[in-house]
Amino acid sequence: MVRTIVLSTMIAIGIAGFLTGRWFFSHHATAGAGGGGSDSVSGPLAVVAAMSVLTAALLLFRGCEISAASAARDPVSGLYTWGHADEVIPALIARDDRAGRNQLALVLMSVDHLESIRRRYGESAVDHAMRLIGGQILGQTRGGDIAARYDAHLVAVFLQCDELDQAVSFGRRVAMLLSGQQLDWGGDVIKISASMGVVLRQPGESLAELHARAVDRLAQANQSGVSRIAV
Repeated sequence: MVRTIVLSTMIAIGIAGFLTGRWFFSHHATAGAGGGGSDSVSGPLAVVAAMSVLTAALLLFRGCEISAASAARDPVSGLYTWGHADEVIPALIARDDRAGRNQLALVLMSVDHLESIRRRYGESAVDHAMRLIGGQILGQTRGGDIAARYDAHLVAVFLQCDELDQAVSFGRRVAMLLSGQQLDWGGDVIKISASMGVVLRQPGESLAELHARAVDRLAQANQSGVSRIAV
């Protein structure tokens, strides 16, 4: 949608620039035929008009790019939104299916005791916790990975890997980093931890099926305690 609007607007600006430049040339050429000195002015004016139109188009395009990039990110955690992941991941799945391979794992995380933190300390403390968790996750992901905030307390990390152990190792690294983190909030110390369900995509499995298995593993982790990983 954004690209369509940008393209339409740039076409309109281009047409306007063309007509403006044509007007400058024709107007000053006519005036120059009677007065003689206007030809030297028409050229620079047309160039200025064209450059102004081009600059406006580039600024508009850049502004729309920034807006689209911002919309794809959760403003609190810095992770992608689930809507963005829901658009991107099916394409990765289709790519793997065409190549006859499975190189996608899902680590589904829930922040331990997040509702208790919300009830006791408020939404601002939850935002700080999610910002901390998002930073640790982004520090461990690679270029091809997609880490997204699924909802208020869930984070979904899609990893480019072909072995379950690789995804489990990622989860353990994040858990270890979180174990050394805490929030000093109103004189209290809030410990941050997350439980995880880790699954490796199976041949022909859809995003919905992959997610459902991860939810099941996460439920097992939550039943076992805090900061647990179930595979």
